Amino acid sequence: MSHQSYRDESRKNWGKGAERGGLNDGEIKLGALLRIADATEAMAQRHTELIADRDRYERYYREERSRRRTCERSAAALKGQITKLKKRLAIAQMQAFGDDPNNHKLKRLDGEEWTYL
Repeated sequence: MSHQSYRDESRKNWGKGAERGGLNDGEIKLGALLRIADATEAMAQRHTELIADRDRYERYYREERSRRRTCERSAAALKGQITKLKKRLAIAQMQAFGDDPNNHKLKRLDGEEWTYL
């Protein structure tokens, strides 16, 4: 006896007067249900892939946002160090040329006064 697949047999164009190939109506319906189940699983698989993609891209976004914030804080700290070193350099230059830094008010370009170290 040869093997007949319910799925394959349910794909045939059944109608009046067609040969049934040894399968009854209940078995044909079972094959149709199996094909529907296969299609549903295929749709669910794609949905699962989309969810995994979304989760991966959200993780990438969070990691990059964290990295960007770290870089911004680092840049702000380095700007502060540059300002501090410029102030020290100006005071050192005054002292090198014999000026007393306590007699001068150092001004930044934005107009605020620097305090002395």
